[in-house]
Amino acid sequence: MEKIILLLIGVLGLFVLIRRFISIRKGESASDELSRLILQKASSLSFYITLYLWILISYLSDKVNFESGQIIGYGIIGMAVIFSVIWLFLKIIGLHKD
Repeated sequence: MEKIILLLIGVLGLFVLIRRFISIRKGESASDELSRLILQKASSLSFYITLYLWILISYLSDKVNFESGQIIGYGIIGMAVIFSVIWLFLKIIGLHKD
């Protein structure tokens, strides 16, 4: 399980590094208004969703026999996955002004 997580982090890091390198070679700015808005929206949505994740983890921690450090590790991984999924969703779908 640990090797899969490390591989996933490495692949995602390499993907981000390649995308930034390509955008720098094209002369694009590293941060524009849309990117900042997507990052802000993704972080706020993922914050609220991860609050429910931690409530679920605290409820399930009595029912499973994991160590405290392992439960916290799974929670942090869950937070990262939730943020990544929301960021990717907003990046693909875009922001809609209501």
